[in-house]
Amino acid sequence: MRWCTRSIRERATTIHRHSWDAILFMVEGSGWTEVDGVRYDWKAWDAIHIPAWSWHRHGNDGDQARPLHELLVRAHARGRSA
Repeated sequence: MRWCTRSIRERATTIHRHSWDAILFMVEGSGWTEVDGVRYDWKAWDAIHIPAWSWHRHGNDGDQARPLHELLVRAHARGRSA
């Protein structure tokens, strides 16, 4: 698991997906996140789960960047020597 902090600056990010789950914690402002075609509006203190491989994008309702904290949950594969 890893925490990172980033800002949503754009009106809408490009749609994308990744191979890990993510949990977003909104710090301030308001916006929206679309997951597999379903829109979820959010405001400060809301949290959203993004399942692995889900197509998603984020949007900002205001004129200023919206900070959020993101918990990335990645599975780690370890190789074995024979």
